[in-house]
Amino acid sequence: MNVQRTPTFKRQRGVGLVEPLISIAVLAIGILGIAQFQFGMLAQSTDSQARIVASAFADEIATQMRVDSANAACYTLPQSGTCSSTLASDATEEWAARVEAGLPGFVDVTAAIDGTQYVATLRWTSKAFRETRQLEIRTDVRP
Repeated sequence: MNVQRTPTFKRQRGVGLVEPLISIAVLAIGILGIAQFQFGMLAQSTDSQARIVASAFADEIATQMRVDSANAACYTLPQSGTCSSTLASDATEEWAARVEAGLPGFVDVTAAIDGTQYVATLRWTSKAFRETRQLEIRTDVRP
């Protein structure tokens, strides 16, 4: 009985390629994870920027209304109550047009007087998350 055995080095041919392939796969998964994390951070940053813009616009109209509280009804959108100042109503319409042009994903803007509170509400669609976002600012109407 004469059994011929193959030398060990011939049976292990190609085994050295498995380790680099596994390392490349692990590295690729790690790089994809980092890229996904970075895209998520970019989306959060974009969403935060839209909130900052909306906050600045809301603060602007609330400040205008506080300075000219005698004509508070002129700063409502859609217009409600009696407005005796065309300057104030024109400023409100101009502000609304700037909000529509300057707020990414603009949906709508409303401003109303609720008792002694002035409430401005801005809505937009988040580009990053495709959800409607809302910012509401309240301030006192009384002089």
